[in-house]
Amino acid sequence: MTSSGDRESEHKPRRLSVYHPASGTRQPFLRGIVTHDLVQRGLSFDDAYATARAVRDQIAHRDEISTPELRELIEQSLEETFGRGILADAVPPVQPPDVRVTYNGEAQPFSRGLLAHSLYAAGLGHDRAYRHVLDIQQELRRNGVARLESRELSRFVADFLERSEGPKVAGRYRLLRRIRQLPRPLVFYVAGATGTGKSTLSLDLAPLLRIYRINSTDTIRQVMRMVFAPAMLPSLHRSSFEAGDEARERPESERRRLFDAAFEEQSVRVCVGVRAVVERAIAENLSIFVEGVHLLPPLVPFPDLDPVAYQVMIMLATLDDEVHRSHFLARANLNRGRRSERYLENFRAIRWQQELLLQRAEEHEIPLLDTTDREQSIQGAIQIFTGAIERQVPWLAKALDDEPWEQPPLLVLVIDGLGDLPVASLGQRSPLEAAELPTLDRLAREGIVGLADPVAPGVVPDTASGTLAIFGQVPQAMKRGPIEAIGVGLELGKNHVALRGNLA
Repeated sequence: MTSSGDRESEHKPRRLSVYHPASGTRQPFLRGIVTHDLVQRGLSFDDAYATARAVRDQIAHRDEISTPELRELIEQSLEETFGRGILADAVPPVQPPDVRVTYNGEAQPFSRGLLAHSLYAAGLGHDRAYRHVLDIQQELRRNGVARLESRELSRFVADFLERSEGPKVAGRYRLLRRIRQLPRPLVFYVAGATGTGKSTLSLDLAPLLRIYRINSTDTIRQVMRMVFAPAMLPSLHRSSFEAGDEARERPESERRRLFDAAFEEQSVRVCVGVRAVVERAIAENLSIFVEGVHLLPPLVPFPDLDPVAYQVMIMLATLDDEVHRSHFLARANLNRGRRSERYLENFRAIRWQQELLLQRAEEHEIPLLDTTDREQSIQGAIQIFTGAIERQVPWLAKALDDEPWEQPPLLVLVIDGLGDLPVASLGQRSPLEAAELPTLDRLAREGIVGLADPVAPGVVPDTASGTLAIFGQVPQAMKRGPIEAIGVGLELGKNHVALRGNLA
């Protein structure tokens, strides 16, 4: 009789080691190492990968192989596949020196891994990204480039992608490279019903987008539960898919209506905590992910925070019932502390939850992403994110030629005296409130908006003191008369007095 341990060992993949006789050490056999070595010797990536896979298949039944044996097998496989002398034909006569990239004045070796990571984030698959990295490295070597600035490398890669993949991929690469140059923090909301992969997708996306803080609405709700007792806010103290449980014995249509109302009430409560988390991140100028089932449109995003943060929202859904159900079984296998039975018993309510979220997403034009395929979900989410940011900040994805994109031009707009009083004929609005100002609205949306006391709290600055403060001078250093005199070219001496008056 075969034990469960024996059955597990039968299905467990054999681990092959490579033995180095000279040092007496062992290390795991990795096809990637063999592929890399053959590429360095002059083979194309596809030929090198095919050879590495063929060698691995030949020795799959073994536990160990020595380096001389492995080398002989590789040479034999190359000769059988490509004929004698393939490496002699492929290897260039002189190997150029490795390319070095300068970051903040410090030269470092060209990193294929980091660049492949960036290309993957721009929407390329892993294999395609790595092939392009090798092509880029070889092109730099052919051009005799031994050292270049990181900014120059970014432009070179963007131009390469423009030629090989087209402007969309190149634009995504430029945008992601410049994401830290945004004048405001990013808030990325990942919404969706229970079991649609919100936390998994957020963990996958965060390093690709260089955002390193993820907040869950479940965590926010748990903190709020510690503050508010069940008697005060009972809606917080039940699971999101168990909302409306008290109506279990009623007809399904009535149960559905009560469930939607209870879930919406819980979301309203939790989004108070979400707002606090987002405001805190904005105050600290930190970009964040917020993921969770309670992100119900139009509760989020927060329209009044648009001037101080870039907000992007995406709605996840697993449209296939059986695939959605299987997510809970997989979750139980990965995390023994989370049993699948509770979720499966409430699966109908979870599907109701998803239908409500999708309906709200449709009403409020929130982009939808099906999470049946994890790899496609990541790429789809990146495309939605970059598209949304590009619409808000169009210059981010464009090439800037020789202009250093780290320091975009600044515009200081001093709108002195624009305030006014309410006017009855304008519905008690001031002329500024009633005016159509698309250009100023765009500047406010794409710039940084804040409130400051340039002179002192409670002191209304006049033109002279306010302007001096903006340019870093002591506000009380000079009055309006001398400023106007200097402005028209008058030279003031020690005994001169300059007064300014309106001719009105």
